[in-house]
Amino acid sequence: MVNPDTPSDTVNAGRLGVYRHRFRIRSPRRRPGRHPPAGQARLCEPSRHWRILVGKGVAESDFAALRQTASPNVTVERARADFPALLARSALSISQAGYNTVLDLVAAGRPAIVVPFDEGAETEQAIRAEAMERAGLARCLRLSGPEPARPADLVAAVTAALACEVPARPAIDLDGSGRIAGLLRRLLATQARG
Repeated sequence: MVNPDTPSDTVNAGRLGVYRHRFRIRSPRRRPGRHPPAGQARLCEPSRHWRILVGKGVAESDFAALRQTASPNVTVERARADFPALLARSALSISQAGYNTVLDLVAAGRPAIVVPFDEGAETEQAIRAEAMERAGLARCLRLSGPEPARPADLVAAVTAALACEVPARPAIDLDGSGRIAGLLRRLLATQARG
């Protein structure tokens, strides 16, 4: 996430389930006479800070490897209880499309890229991610299917998301539990009257 309230950008590739080193966020290796692609170099600028939140499903050895290979401008830590607060202060989130994460993204109203877990027969995250994209709430990058996303696609999506204005908050009622409680009260009152 890029935090617009801090002097230097704070970027959080929060809850990005794309582990397998497909998309790495680290400084490009500089070889004499060779330069990284311009987009990759922009993402790795030292002034841009990335925060990667890693879930419990990632083994400790893999988590340690991520921390060891991270550039100085990348903070790698375990998922945090204050994710919604981090998200609300961000300029960008790159996340999977789990139910709770999608609700957090919609509530925060911040630019987002969603990378759904869609291996094998898994479809629910892809359905949510594609719905978010259709509604203009996020950019969806798929890792499987006929045209899986490449690192260049991630760079392009991040660059575009950071260049855009914050999307308008959709008129979505997020108080489902309150509405259910109200419906139950009315139903019980109707039954009590006879």
